[in-house]
Amino acid sequence: MGPPDDFRGVAERSAAAIATVAQIVRSRSTEVVESAKVHLDTLCLEFTDQAGGLVLPHAALPAHGRA
Repeated sequence: MGPPDDFRGVAERSAAAIATVAQIVRSRSTEVVESAKVHLDTLCLEFTDQAGGLVLPHAALPAHGRA
């Protein structure tokens, strides 16, 4: 059983937003991209494991269920 339709819509909009941001970043100079990466790495540091992977707290994960 797949995700509910409302979740699918959110996932599609999120993917489109991420693609838009990626396109904007790629259009910038190398210096701007490197600066953005430094800032992103700083923001993600709290959620990075020892291997460098991103580990989100459970509260950040989308969920769907029935009581």
